[in-house]
Amino acid sequence: FKLVRAESGDQALEIITKNSTKIDGVITEYVLPGISGEELCRAIRHDVGDLMLPVICVVSYRELAQQLFEAGASDYLQIPYTTAELVARVQSHLLPMITNRHLHQNLINGKKLTRELEKRNLELTHAQRTIQLKTNEITTDLLVASEFQKKYFGTFEVPDYLDIALYYQPVSYVSGDFYMIRTNNKDDCNILIGDVAGHGIGPAFITIIAKTLLDRVIDQGSISKMMTNLNTSVEEIVAADSYLTSVLVRISKSGDFVVANAGHPETLV
Repeated sequence: FKLVRAESGDQALEIITKNSTKIDGVITEYVLPGISGEELCRAIRHDVGDLMLPVICVVSYRELAQQLFEAGASDYLQIPYTTAELVARVQSHLLPMITNRHLHQNLINGKKLTRELEKRNLELTHAQRTIQLKTNEITTDLLVASEFQKKYFGTFEVPDYLDIALYYQPVSYVSGDFYMIRTNNKDDCNILIGDVAGHGIGPAFITIIAKTLLDRVIDQGSISKMMTNLNTSVEEIVAADSYLTSVLVRISKSGDFVVANAGHPETLV
């Protein structure tokens, strides 16, 4: 225990008033300079307003106990008393008081923590709503991009000497996989199947670039030359960590069938 001494009843009351949340208990004699121990008890209960603070009063006559209890004392010690008796009385009153204060402080801390958790939950809810809104925006944009990509690659020209069937299904909204079917000025059918590394907007953007470039070289002689020119153009535009594999097939009206493979899986004939 840490003791704070007072030389009079008035000084004791002043100390208790200024440190009401720090004082865990009071031991006072009945007879004091200034106000008496009985008056100190009344002041603690009525003026300070602390109804729970343990106050143990030391008296010479047991007959004073009734007055002390009426004044608000928690207990009394009659002179003479032993150290063990004093310690036992102090422990019996102060330890529950200290425990209650700890519980009260824990309750306050718990309420603060609850308010902090509620605040964090509100922030988390707001963040989740923001993420959901952004996700919805991205999904909408991807759907628009998907429809654009499908329409961009969906039209093709097939000469009258061929029947062609195909199926195209991207893994996600947009894809780095694409195809093209074009007839050149010699009535040859050129079929390209391409695959840009990765998935998503970036690879899909490269497919559009590749299609645009291929349209420019479609009539530039052999498919070997077409692929070389396409490769050169793609290298100038696409980042070094990305790449495009493709296979180009040319079928002529006479029945000739020529394949140029640029890093793509083998073509099944």
